[in-house]
Amino acid sequence: ELEAERFPAGIECHKVFFQPEQVTDALTTFLVNLVESVLIVVAILMLTMGFRSGMIIGISLVMIVVGSFLILGLFDGTMQRVSLAAFILAMGMLVDNAIVIVDGILVDLKLGRPRREAMTAAMPLLGATLIAILSFLPIFLSPDTAGVYVRDLFIVLAVSLLLSWILALVHVPLMADRWLKQPAGAARGERLYDGRMYGWLRSALGFGLRHRISSILLALGLVALSAWGYGF
Repeated sequence: ELEAERFPAGIECHKVFFQPEQVTDALTTFLVNLVESVLIVVAILMLTMGFRSGMIIGISLVMIVVGSFLILGLFDGTMQRVSLAAFILAMGMLVDNAIVIVDGILVDLKLGRPRREAMTAAMPLLGATLIAILSFLPIFLSPDTAGVYVRDLFIVLAVSLLLSWILALVHVPLMADRWLKQPAGAARGERLYDGRMYGWLRSALGFGLRHRISSILLALGLVALSAWGYGF
């Protein structure tokens, strides 16, 4: 209609670039990457911590992502490349609290304690979560254009990490109470830490403590080597 009324005869109008389509394609790609990252994290957790423990942490991870979208939507948050990339970046950190809680419950169960007596440390986890959030605060406070562009990175990380802490203390213990079973031959005392891996770790720590000065000098040398490597 516009072409027929306004354009001179012989001039045609063709669409060269339509931004909504480009934005939709980009968001769809990021959403696919987000789903893939969730599935990869859940699969790795199932292989390393067992099927039930992996399912508990995986369900918690899905609830964190969905809940973060809901909270951001309530406060007029936008879904764009930076916010979706923040979820992908934080995928490993979002499961840390749940892993600590589940691992603590598994250890308590192996020691023969009842499931409802498995205690968790809420405040140390909160401290670790706040440290992870505050490490991205300079991005939010940056006054230049780059800071304005990526400020959603800090907002998404702050919302999702705080939600992961809350769910780790509420949702994960409830699921663990129903899904995790106490092993038949529960270990007692130090028998839980008599495995081969614990033996290797105990030997390495003992060697480092016996050679404290050498260990400190080695650590300082590695730090200096890393600083020197930044020059290339």
